[in-house]
Amino acid sequence: MGSGGYVIHSSVIIDPSAKIASDVTIGAYSIIGPGVEIGRGTVIGAHVQLVKNVKIGEYNQISAYSVLGGDPAHRMHQPEDETYLIIGNHNVIHEYAVFHRGAKVCGGVTRIGDYNYIMCYVHIGHDSQVMSHTTFVNNVNIAGSVVIEDYAYMGAYSFCFQRTRVGSSAMLTPRMMVSRNILPYMIVKEDQVCGVNRIGMQRRGYSEEQISRVKSLYKVICREKLLLTEVKAKLVQSEDVFAHEFLAFFNHGSFLRK
Repeated sequence: MGSGGYVIHSSVIIDPSAKIASDVTIGAYSIIGPGVEIGRGTVIGAHVQLVKNVKIGEYNQISAYSVLGGDPAHRMHQPEDETYLIIGNHNVIHEYAVFHRGAKVCGGVTRIGDYNYIMCYVHIGHDSQVMSHTTFVNNVNIAGSVVIEDYAYMGAYSFCFQRTRVGSSAMLTPRMMVSRNILPYMIVKEDQVCGVNRIGMQRRGYSEEQISRVKSLYKVICREKLLLTEVKAKLVQSEDVFAHEFLAFFNHGSFLRK
């Protein structure tokens, strides 16, 4: 027990450069490395390693045996490169999670937003951007420079290839291999888009009328046998805000349609 509200086990190793706010709990045998910052109210379990340059916000829960802020798995990374892992507020990170810092050649920062729920054995690679309110079920693997948008649901054992993107409120069923971008609000099963994530949209407070509009756009994009240029032309002509959200997503590269 330390002064100022700290609850830090006597076996914890803390680098002198680390900055730890008040009301932080750190369990036995954890290691807090150089350049680490931990915001108030955060609870860190036993045997956690915060390797280097990890910036953690407020009221996060990080469970036992997680390793956050390790070197990026990138051949061009150099030991002297100053790169970072930045984690927001109110995240739950379960046991054995592994998040890498960014690689300098790819931007140098891996970011985790707020209110994410991340289960056991999840890996998040260098320079990936996980936004807010996402759910990662056990054993999800995210390669480098991946973007996971708000409220996305990543089923167990899902894998995202490098530089892919999962749209807002998309839902991936277990064991999905994501090699192309996933459109917002879609449910994807066995490498096929199979409908709109109605329940996910309802939980976010979308009305039935809004959900119906997304369903209509889903049919245009994924079920009508149109060329991509024809789909884009229809979306450009539409005044629907969801149409423009999908249209903006087209600029991020190829995406799963069928």
